[in-house]
Amino acid sequence: VNFGMNDGGYHGPDEGVRSRYLESQRKLADLIKDGNAREVLLTTSCTDPNKRSDGDLYNTTLSAMAEGLIAFGASRDVPVTAATGRQKSRR
Repeated sequence: VNFGMNDGGYHGPDEGVRSRYLESQRKLADLIKDGNAREVLLTTSCTDPNKRSDGDLYNTTLSAMAEGLIAFGASRDVPVTAATGRQKSRR
């Protein structure tokens, strides 16, 4: 499952946005589990700071979302892979 690029809202970090993103991931994970499927999470990719007027700011948002997703995966024993080398992957 790979969501997040648009979920961050293309602005700086916002805890409310991050919380809604992780809650949606939880709901989706529950549906996947209830369907007897196995889930693998993929963090969102980063943006090119040279092409954004705010530079690397949105990557800060995406990194915070990725860190939350990695922690969520760990709490559910679901593999998480980083879409880029910027974030740490688990498993």
